[in-house]
Amino acid sequence: MVHGDDAPTRAGMDVENIILNLANDPQAFLSQDIVQCIFALGQPLSVITEEERLTLRKLANIADGGLVCALEELAGLPGGDLGDFRNLRILRCSLAVIDFVIRNNDDGEWKVLESSWGTRVQGVVIHLGEVYSALVRQIKQQFGLALPPRKSHKLTDQTFHSVNETLVLFTRLASSYLPPTRVIREWTANTVDLFSCTDAADAIFSRTDPVAAVVRETRDICIISLKTLANLDVSVGSRHVSEIIFRMILVHALRDGEIDPIYQLQQTFTLVDHIIPFPDPEILGHDEYTGLWVQRVIPSVLTELRVFFVVLDVESKGHLIKRLVNLDDGAVGVGEWLVLESMKDFHHLIQNADEYPNGINILLYRVVLYLRLLGDLLLPSSSVSSWSLDFIESSPEMLSLLSSCLDWLLQHRYTTPYATDIAYRIASGRPELDDATLIVAISSTLLRTAQQSDLSVTDLVSNLHPIPDLLKKLPEEKLTEMQPEVGAMASALVSTLMVDIQLAAVIVCILEVTTERSEGPVELPGLTGSHLSELLENINSEIPPEKVELLQSKVAPSFQHPTEFTSLIQLPSTLSYSFSEIHDIVHRVADTQPPPGTPPPKPQAQDAVIGMANISPSTILRSPLVTGLTKTYLKNDFRELRQSNQTRQNTSRLPSMHVDVSLLHLFRDPY
Repeated sequence: MVHGDDAPTRAGMDVENIILNLANDPQAFLSQDIVQCIFALGQPLSVITEEERLTLRKLANIADGGLVCALEELAGLPGGDLGDFRNLRILRCSLAVIDFVIRNNDDGEWKVLESSWGTRVQGVVIHLGEVYSALVRQIKQQFGLALPPRKSHKLTDQTFHSVNETLVLFTRLASSYLPPTRVIREWTANTVDLFSCTDAADAIFSRTDPVAAVVRETRDICIISLKTLANLDVSVGSRHVSEIIFRMILVHALRDGEIDPIYQLQQTFTLVDHIIPFPDPEILGHDEYTGLWVQRVIPSVLTELRVFFVVLDVESKGHLIKRLVNLDDGAVGVGEWLVLESMKDFHHLIQNADEYPNGINILLYRVVLYLRLLGDLLLPSSSVSSWSLDFIESSPEMLSLLSSCLDWLLQHRYTTPYATDIAYRIASGRPELDDATLIVAISSTLLRTAQQSDLSVTDLVSNLHPIPDLLKKLPEEKLTEMQPEVGAMASALVSTLMVDIQLAAVIVCILEVTTERSEGPVELPGLTGSHLSELLENINSEIPPEKVELLQSKVAPSFQHPTEFTSLIQLPSTLSYSFSEIHDIVHRVADTQPPPGTPPPKPQAQDAVIGMANISPSTILRSPLVTGLTKTYLKNDFRELRQSNQTRQNTSRLPSMHVDVSLLHLFRDPY
């Protein structure tokens, strides 16, 4: 501060710097001392520029004007440039004044709404939503896919502070006076976008940067805000607010926008995980809020939930199923429905495998993804392992689909550890399983592991151990189907039997079960005479002699050499393509699509065209087929026209005012 022609002093410059530092926080303008100090500022000044002084005076005027002035400024901001630093400061000062009124009055929300009506600034919540949308657009420009505009570090910090304070105030007012459905949907979509941008911003700024702290605060506010409004027990029209918000989150996750779609999908899944309620373990059944989600919210968004589920990665799919199963607790069966729909997609994929002649690797990788999902659900460490086994065992459709998918793998001699894990978990977890088709598929899958050279003997014994009990449940015709698989397994493991006694015992047990129902010797394809002799020789010292003699009498040598079987094909666990290969695949898919075009008009018969040319206008008007409201009647034509069925069905016109005088005698008084 300078008085007259005096030179600037250190004390005056320090005072100006203190005022500038205080003015950076909009809460400072709630102090009348600060406001009066700013009003007293006048030229000449040493540190504060004239532009800064005018801005401070504008902010002081807002604070001094109170709630009415703050609401008027708020209403005018959506049409302004919220990428401007001065406008952001005006916004934050206006929000601080409004928030001060709400926090310091018991009916603060009502005072804000009442003041907005009095100043003709109706819909303060709607204005907040518009400001919020404009701020989110500014943030998406900086952290989206497009090349970000040049913005100062200070402006970015101010933008995130502004969006935080706007979101907090919007949530507080909307919780008391819920806005229309359109506003809720737009607000939800903006919050999803903002949440996605916060993670990108947090990765850019260092952990010690003050902006990074504000960004993390924004991320937390997004979650709290969504959960706050979703927890409201209120409906907008016929839909509960939780349903509106949850549906919009699922739909917006798949929309094309300014953010990386994969990144946005991952961040949206994080929001979904936060917004789905956790049931209280101390309450038996469902409390009021979780019951609302189970009975009303989730069933109303099944279509959107399924589309969202399909595009998730395997780990996210498994986690979502676990959350829904934990929430549902068997009341509606949402988790069962998602697993069943996933298996239907798997089955449809392999049934239409011929449509992937140029992308067989994509097909096989998608097969692996489906198997990974089911395998993750069946893991002993999974919280839904028992639930998954119960569902597979109790659902005939699930049993049929799983059997068909495993059979397809067996027919094409595809192998993957995920299919083996699924077969082992079901075989060991549900030994009482009695579905013959699935037993054949599971047993064959486990027997195929003997043909894998990279499997340890311990794992092999573990895989083969449940097979004898499964084979005992098969009818004779199904057991006959298993003979080629048993023969190929025994032939592949002949040289290994000398190493592990447990493996030898398991194989002998499998051979006994396979041949015990036959009266004569059974030929097991692939187990040749030399292999059979070597097999009996290796187990002779470890197995009782009577069992060896029984096998000699029950197993006949096969003339089909094991090398005649096609080797197993390992499914890919990863998928990688070069840019040129991706370009070729995209163009091949595009070439198969028909070009867009307008459908050709339907040809008209020549006789119809010539006939229309020979019809006079009066003939058209006198036609009974003409029923328009602009018809011109000639003579008494209206009587004839009103007798047709088509005109009697036309109730869109007023009744005719014409009267036939010959019928008046019917209405005369007989007395």
